[in-house]
Amino acid sequence: MSFFRKFLSLLNRETSIAGVPQAGNSAFRLAMMQYGKKKNPKNLAKLSEELTKSTFLIPHLEAEKLPPRKKTKLKPKKKAVAKKKRKQTDQIVLLYVRDENGRIFLPAFSHPEEVVRYFGKETSTIQLSAKDLWWTGLQNQEVAGVVIDPATTLWILSREHLEILLEG
Repeated sequence: MSFFRKFLSLLNRETSIAGVPQAGNSAFRLAMMQYGKKKNPKNLAKLSEELTKSTFLIPHLEAEKLPPRKKTKLKPKKKAVAKKKRKQTDQIVLLYVRDENGRIFLPAFSHPEEVVRYFGKETSTIQLSAKDLWWTGLQNQEVAGVVIDPATTLWILSREHLEILLEG
């Protein structure tokens, strides 16, 4: 009997997660599920509309928490020039993902559970609006695009898509 109860509670939890998305992007996640079930122009229009309204979680590291780089000895100069000390600022380093072809993408997650599902642990994230995400994805020339929910949906938006979305 306990196995049956566990099974029902698991089934109930899974259907509640799948049926009613949680968090701030619930309309976007619902539109993604509806478009996944039935790909028609109406669902695509709804998905596009919700995509531009959504906010996304972007994984990052603080610059001081990065692993140290290999130190190399510099050749001493004959005359040392006095250097001005720079203020230590809090720099944020965004995490990127690479596909099997070597292309680099900026990952964006629609829900905190997606971050845990992809990285396998809690990862610090920053929240960006869709327009800011498109702009951020276009800033680095090495980035091939943005990938939304790489653990489950794996929806890739190329640089061309980002340019169109940023204009619109």
